[in-house]
Amino acid sequence: MKFGKRMQEEMLEHWTAFYVSYKRLKQLIVRSPLEGEAFNSEVFRVVRQELEKSEAHFRTLLDELTSSHDELLAQQPSMPMGRGLSQRSAKFFPQRRIKQQSGGKGGTPNGPNPKGPTEGTPLVNFSNPEEAGAGTFCSNNSVSMANQSVTSEQSGDNGSFSSGYHHVDEHHTPPDGFFKGFFLRLIGDSRRRKENENSTRVKFVEWYASAHRLEHFAELNLEAIRKSLKKLTKHRSKEGDFTHAIEAEILMSPLTTLMPRLHVMKEHVVNDFQSKFGEPLDQYRDLTIVTKEQWHAKWHFVLLSVLLFAGAMASPLFQDHPAAHKCFALFTLVVAMWITEAIPFFCTAMMIPIVAVPLGILNDPVTGNPAPPVISSRIMLSHVFDHVQILVLGGLTIAKAMGKVHLEVEAAAWLHRYTAHRPSLYLLGVMVLSCLLCCFVSNVAAPLLVLGVIQSTLWEFPSDTNAPKAILLGLAMACNLGGMLSPIASPQNAVAMQVLSFHSVSFSAWVSIALPLVAAALVFTWLMLLWIWKPFEHVAYIPLQVSAHNASSDYRKPRTSSVIFVLVVSLVTVVLWCLPSNLLFGDTGIIALIPIVLFFGVGVLKKEDFNTLSWHLMFLLAGGNMLGVCAKDSKMVDLIAAALKSYLAERTPYVTIVAVIGVVGLVTTFVSHTVAAMILLPIISKIGYMMPHASIDQVGSSGSMWEASPQALVFLSVLMCSGAMAFPISSFPNVNSLLAEDEFGQPYLKARDFLGIGTVVTVALIASLVTW
Repeated sequence: MKFGKRMQEEMLEHWTAFYVSYKRLKQLIVRSPLEGEAFNSEVFRVVRQELEKSEAHFRTLLDELTSSHDELLAQQPSMPMGRGLSQRSAKFFPQRRIKQQSGGKGGTPNGPNPKGPTEGTPLVNFSNPEEAGAGTFCSNNSVSMANQSVTSEQSGDNGSFSSGYHHVDEHHTPPDGFFKGFFLRLIGDSRRRKENENSTRVKFVEWYASAHRLEHFAELNLEAIRKSLKKLTKHRSKEGDFTHAIEAEILMSPLTTLMPRLHVMKEHVVNDFQSKFGEPLDQYRDLTIVTKEQWHAKWHFVLLSVLLFAGAMASPLFQDHPAAHKCFALFTLVVAMWITEAIPFFCTAMMIPIVAVPLGILNDPVTGNPAPPVISSRIMLSHVFDHVQILVLGGLTIAKAMGKVHLEVEAAAWLHRYTAHRPSLYLLGVMVLSCLLCCFVSNVAAPLLVLGVIQSTLWEFPSDTNAPKAILLGLAMACNLGGMLSPIASPQNAVAMQVLSFHSVSFSAWVSIALPLVAAALVFTWLMLLWIWKPFEHVAYIPLQVSAHNASSDYRKPRTSSVIFVLVVSLVTVVLWCLPSNLLFGDTGIIALIPIVLFFGVGVLKKEDFNTLSWHLMFLLAGGNMLGVCAKDSKMVDLIAAALKSYLAERTPYVTIVAVIGVVGLVTTFVSHTVAAMILLPIISKIGYMMPHASIDQVGSSGSMWEASPQALVFLSVLMCSGAMAFPISSFPNVNSLLAEDEFGQPYLKARDFLGIGTVVTVALIASLVTW
């Protein structure tokens, strides 16, 4: 990675104004028309000017650390924290300063913060949502992480850091609030643990993290000067040798001369912490660096899943059919680990062949007997990747390319231009654009793109309005509804395409059937948001959208040719998806390869973009493929359907459809949409075969999606999967909105905010689907 890009990534945003401008130095060296003595004087003037800017900030922060150093060493763990020490970290943790001044999230009582950039720098949300995958996001507020990690240590958690908001204060729940607390945990409440930020232990961690942050600040600035020196040697060698003069400036800089003082203080604090608390302090040095979510195992849930697996193996279910009995045990293990998230979803998916092959679940396709391990392993591995995953990968690639040329930023600017004076229309516009975006890039990528664009607008709303909440809820609901629109709009639709392999469903046919329902549901949701939340009661105008990209000094506007290329390739791909698949390429998966080849081939997307595609989602879908093979080969699904045959024979197809959709809506409210689809859709497909009036003739390509047939039941069920949105844990778009933070690092939404609007929309969708 080039240094300029690395510096941008490592800079602390609320100190941005005080870093050496590497871009300014580089442009001076490469583009300046000056020569000779004039160029030499200008170089040293700019270098001195940039260093002075960083040095002044470094001195100010070092003095602050020095003043708190002696007080911290004199502080005893058993004594209450002094008021002066508890308010020392303003410049390192600006979120705390704002909270102290304002008493809440609404800013100061007398208006905006009057301080200048040194003492009142803008606040920044250090979240990094894309790398969370389809699960949880990480909040990297340093104070919160320090507090949470200290609490983990005290509770015997081996110092592991909490990486999200899914923590409730279990030790202080009153008896009469136990069930309420349990329910809030169940639905994914976002309350943080109540920590004592002024404890001695936390103050040590905070001071050390601050010192490490300041040390990193100095080192990064000095490295920028040295990198500029290399540019001088490369591009301006005829002007003379600048090495000794520049190095002399570096050696005389306070960034270098005052560093030993900082190191000595750090050593004192480390030793004192070791003596007072009996553990090393070095483990907390990286608290201030933005970190990605760490995957880990929840061993108590792993043990529970293994015990359930053992119980299923010992149960009498399907004892007359050994393969089905073993497959039932495998399902029990996988479902338990998926629901409890004992290990990451994709790891559970990749565990399926490891368990299935030794159990002997699969049959030899030639003899029909239980397949030996060699044949079983080949069958399982042949289903790891198929055309549906390539289709999803194509959508994710289009999303990456659109983000690369900032098309979503242009769309947001266009939307603001025409709807800012009508806030309610702005909300509808955000919902419509999000919904349409999901149709072509999936509701895994779309909510991230949209939230990244509207985040700064949300920060500009007054604190006494519900506008940000309504917009975030609208974004989540719209992306859930957008997940119904096309075969690539959501992972559960990809699972449905695999289950519907017996019935050809084209891209255009899917969109034409789902579009009327989605459009009606979108308008209904918009009206409900306006009625329930009254978000724009005190808002006459949507604040101006300020793009973080344009605010950056290193931002480069994408070339017009790149924008046109991305638009043309994306539109051609979408048009080919909508045309009959047998017209030219034979399968929509082949068409999905077009944007992958072109965007990566011509350099619109780089190697890093390829590596950061949602590969965990691909492996999760692979797990669904392999689980389906096991269920089919072992005849487990057939046996379940046969057991329901007598019940279904006494019921009309309509009653069956109502019951299935109701069950799907209930299950997917509590369980991830994708996981629920993997588990339920194969069984629902078999139930469709068992319905009265469902015949083989209806299953063929000539059968209608509107008839009481297996394909109709699967299609309605997968739409219901996307329509369950009452809890934050119900879907990825809900989690994305739940963890959006204001400029003070506080989440806008609580889990209970989803209950009202989410339940209303879910019930309305159930009613719509059963009466469709």
